[in-house]
Amino acid sequence: MKLETATQYLSLDSKTFELMAGRHSVFPVMIEDDQTRWRKVDLDRLIRRLPHDTAYQPNGPYVRVLRLDESSLEALAAKISSNLKNQKPVNTSRLVSIRETAALLGLGRSTIYRLIESGKLTKLKIGRRTLIERSSIDQLLDL
Repeated sequence: MKLETATQYLSLDSKTFELMAGRHSVFPVMIEDDQTRWRKVDLDRLIRRLPHDTAYQPNGPYVRVLRLDESSLEALAAKISSNLKNQKPVNTSRLVSIRETAALLGLGRSTIYRLIESGKLTKLKIGRRTLIERSSIDQLLDL
């Protein structure tokens, strides 16, 4: 892409863009008729370095501003809405399975069984299933 497009892609002015590109050894590709183009792969490499690069931030931290037109904003809102609709509902029942308890607490199943053995979690056996009382999970998290 051309220099102007590359600077817009990175949301930088041309001087800052050229300084960063030189500093990180990212150079344009020369094509016929002595035209230069910037590869998207190289620009993506620069993007990953932007939050960590403070050398070209004379007035404080660098802030990237994303400007969206109305149609892009509506498309983004629609995508977020569909992602929220596709999420699994949070389990609010009084009894939770071992697997769900492990997911809620971010622990392994064997650790959940150890917490049951130590009395920190209250279990209820229904047939072959072992269920944990939600109140005991809440109580454990309050400690």
